[in-house]
Amino acid sequence: MNLETLRALVDVAEHGSFQGAAQARRVPRTKLRRQIERLEAEVGARLLERSASGVRTTAAGDRVLRRA
Repeated sequence: MNLETLRALVDVAEHGSFQGAAQARRVPRTKLRRQIERLEAEVGARLLERSASGVRTTAAGDRVLRRA
């Protein structure tokens, strides 16, 4: 886990969307998605739950955020 990837998770969780976090960080949304996918692979669990209304953290995502 590197700091940039953890920051991506924090930003997406705080904004409730990849788009909002991408705009705030001034990076492409696809970059954030890839960072989260790598983090999920590293942790071995889904960290975000995606829905039509936005994104929220899973129980595993909450644990990673607390450690971040």
